[in-house]
Amino acid sequence: MGKVSVSIIIVNWNGIAHLKPLFESIEKLDFDKKKLEVIMVDNASSDDSVKFIEGNFKQAKVLKLDKNYGFCVGNNRGIEQAKGDYILLLNNDTVVDKNLLFALLKGFEKHKTAGAVGGKVYEWNEENPAFGTKNKISSSWPKIRPFTAKPFNFTDEQDDHPVDYLPGCMMMVKKEVIEKVGFLDESYGAYFEETDLCARIIRAGYDLIYLKDAMIWHRVAASSKTISRDFNHKMMARNRVRFVLKNFDLAYLLFFAIYYPLEVVFKFLRLNYLILKSVFSSPGKRGYLVLVIAYYAADLKFVFHSIIWNLMNLPQTIPARFRDLGKIKNRRSYNRNLPLSGVTPNRRDL
Repeated sequence: MGKVSVSIIIVNWNGIAHLKPLFESIEKLDFDKKKLEVIMVDNASSDDSVKFIEGNFKQAKVLKLDKNYGFCVGNNRGIEQAKGDYILLLNNDTVVDKNLLFALLKGFEKHKTAGAVGGKVYEWNEENPAFGTKNKISSSWPKIRPFTAKPFNFTDEQDDHPVDYLPGCMMMVKKEVIEKVGFLDESYGAYFEETDLCARIIRAGYDLIYLKDAMIWHRVAASSKTISRDFNHKMMARNRVRFVLKNFDLAYLLFFAIYYPLEVVFKFLRLNYLILKSVFSSPGKRGYLVLVIAYYAADLKFVFHSIIWNLMNLPQTIPARFRDLGKIKNRRSYNRNLPLSGVTPNRRDL
C-alpha cells in the first residue's frame, strides 16, 4: 500500500449542512495525506458551499460547474481530474471511519480479482449520531434480482463477500478499471448509475467485494429530499427499466419483457383492492389505508412515467448499450455472474 494514491470525489449541491462533519472526518483519516487527493465537484450551489470549503478545508480541490448537472456528471468530471490510482466515490451527506481507506485498500490486496470494493453503511440521523457502531445498518450486502432488477440491501452484520453491486455513497474503484469499462452513464441522472457501472465491472471479469471493516455513516436520501420528496421513488422506477435494457443478457431481457407488464397489472389490481377495502373498513383503519393507497398510487404513477420515458428514450438507450458493452473485451454474462443470486435478503429496499 506504500506507493498507492487515492482520489476522493464528492459531488455537492447546496449541501453545506453536511460538509463540515464530512470534511472533518476526512481530515482524521489514517492515511498519508501526501498521497490523498480530495476533489469536491460543486453543481453551482447557491448556499456558500464553495466558500465554506475554500475557507476551511484548503487542502481540498473545488471543481466549480456552471449549473446543477446531477450526481453522474459531477462524479465523471471529478474522475477526469483525479490523479489517484484508486477512486473513492463518496456522498456529501456521509462521515467516514478513520480507517476507511486502509480497510478498502487492504480489501484490494486480499481479493486480487476485485475491480471495486465497498463496505458497511450505518444510518446517521438525530437518533443515531455519527460514528456510532451500534447504529442501525443501512446496507451491508447489496443484492439485485437477476430476473427483475429489484435491488435489496441486507441490514445486518455480514462477512467480507462478493456482492451484486456497491452503493454509490461509498465505492472505491481502481482507476485502471474505469479506463477499461467507462465512466458513469450520465443518462441515469441519479439512482442505478452505480449499479450500471458495477454491471460493466462484472462483465469485464472483476468481482465487487463487500468489506465489513470499511465503514461510513450516511444520512440516507438527504440530498435527494432537497430536490423533491418523490425524487428517489420516481428515479428508481425509471432507471430500473433503463438498467435492464442496457445490461441484461438477451434471455433475461426477454423474460423481463414478459414479467414487467404482469408486475404493472399486479400493482394496478393491488391499488384497486386497497381502495375497495378502505370503503368497508372502520374509520380508524381507513385513515391508515388512505396513506397506503397514496403510496401505491404514486408508485403506479411513476411506473407509467417510467414506461413512457423509456419508450421515448429507446433511441438513446440501445446505442448506449452497444457503446458500453463494446468497450469490454472478452465480456462474460452479467446475470449469471451475480454472486448473491441464490441468497434471500432480509427486506426489500424500497
